[in-house]
Amino acid sequence: MSGRRTVKLTLAYDGTAYSGWQRQKDRPTLQRTLEEALLRLTGCQTRVIAAGRTDAGVHALGQVVGFKTDCRLDPPELGRALNALLPEEMRVLEARDVDQSFHARYGAESKCYRYHLWAGAEEPLFLRRYLWAVARDLDIDLLRADLGRLTGRRDFAAFRSTGSQVKDTVRHLSRAELKVSGRLLTFVFEADGFLRHMVRALVGTLVDQPRPEEMEAILASGDRGRAGRTAPAQGLFLAWVSYPGQGRPVAAPGPFDPLEN
Repeated sequence: MSGRRTVKLTLAYDGTAYSGWQRQKDRPTLQRTLEEALLRLTGCQTRVIAAGRTDAGVHALGQVVGFKTDCRLDPPELGRALNALLPEEMRVLEARDVDQSFHARYGAESKCYRYHLWAGAEEPLFLRRYLWAVARDLDIDLLRADLGRLTGRRDFAAFRSTGSQVKDTVRHLSRAELKVSGRLLTFVFEADGFLRHMVRALVGTLVDQPRPEEMEAILASGDRGRAGRTAPAQGLFLAWVSYPGQGRPVAAPGPFDPLEN
């Protein structure tokens, strides 16, 4: 292939040891790690754009990034070469050529996040990187009733980070579900977009177990102060990102698959 091309990568990563996705000076970030691997592979500085800028400690099963390159390797070779250079916490699941107009962030049709919570018992030692342990039982029926109040095109201003500069806080949340496997609770949220810390604020509020009408009132208020705490980062996974006309999104198994299914 000759000339400059646009490549789409789908990545999985463990965000535990990183200060989030976005490049920062003197801190290990996932963007920096990927760009340094691309530099070693191609000999050129390459800027990558991600579908979502995950925070410190947040993980991904199907993060999507796009970049432009003169590299001549075909997509499977490019993916294999990058995996040979990347640390064990990050893996390329798929590499593919896409149209020059592709934009990983603004072109996304929908995104899905999972949040893992362990309820009612001591935190499982070897899973603590991937869930939030809440040392009490939760009312599953009430959780599901609260989730049912969240779906649709709603203003989620009450669940955005304090100090966020985003002006449009309306999002269409098409899916808000709870999967239960013993003490493991997995919240699943799918939407056309998410505000900063929105999923973690939703989960923190759900754990406080408001009545459904109270959840409705929190939404209507637009006041972050009326919602609950922000759930810890380690339970959150960017599950997948979908794009128009590109088929089923690629994603790695989660840490609790097949437990979650």
